[in-house]
Amino acid sequence: MTSQPPKISPEFRSRLEALGATDQMRAILLLDVPSDRVATRRWSAEEARTNTQPAFAEIDQTLSKFGGKRLSDRANPLGFVVVEAGRDAITALASLDRVKAVMENQSVNAI
Repeated sequence: MTSQPPKISPEFRSRLEALGATDQMRAILLLDVPSDRVATRRWSAEEARTNTQPAFAEIDQTLSKFGGKRLSDRANPLGFVVVEAGRDAITALASLDRVKAVMENQSVNAI
């Protein structure tokens, strides 16, 4: 059995661990987009949004339990959802089966 790669990068995990108990930050959840057509890259934005909808109940329940809120009303066509939460909530979200990865929501600056 091979081990799964971590859903949170070591760098992001380090920043999460540095947060205070009540501090929150924005994170991007990459949801699993179950579809046979994803592999062919021929799916519609609406299909992606519909196929990720079942994950929202678990996400919202986790955010309610640990504190935080979902900032996206639905997933974007690639399955991304933005949340604002503390380290315990973000770590718990990473443990959900429908979450493939968790990334820090960072601003992008021109080089």
